[in-house]
Amino acid sequence: MDIEAVVFDMDGVLLDSFEAWCATEIEMVSRWLNKKIEKEEYKRDIFGKHPIDILKSAGVTDKNEIEKRVDEHDKKFLMNLGKIKVFPEAKFVLQTLKKNNIRLAVLSNNKKQVVEAILKKFSLLSFFDQIVGIEYGTKPHPQGLLKAIELLKVEKSKTLYIGDTSID
Repeated sequence: MDIEAVVFDMDGVLLDSFEAWCATEIEMVSRWLNKKIEKEEYKRDIFGKHPIDILKSAGVTDKNEIEKRVDEHDKKFLMNLGKIKVFPEAKFVLQTLKKNNIRLAVLSNNKKQVVEAILKKFSLLSFFDQIVGIEYGTKPHPQGLLKAIELLKVEKSKTLYIGDTSID
């Protein structure tokens, strides 16, 4: 089987973004859950969860309120981009795949505009043929991955997905 496309998760695969998420979310989640969250608890219980799921677990159900808080969350995260590091091998892997005419996409539980801003900051955006964000559904549900494959115009059987967590 020949691989024609690779779909990457972003956080934890291409980028080490833990410190940026931690700086963004400890304060916000502590406020949302009305309790002080320490870094170890955050890492163990919250890191990788989507803000919508965290808000719902805190009893926030109003769509407008959720949207407002998620927008605030995203703006705060973008202020912490300086805490993100590109994994040293990431550019080499992307360059090698592109040289071999492999189509590339990113699938993330972040909004597409947030993913694009991050990839642009680290000069990675130009490697990708498609960016698929939460707009198509949250992982682990398959809608986002299926949309990425559709946009890449490749067969599922010729696509490789690379993630780093159980939701991937």
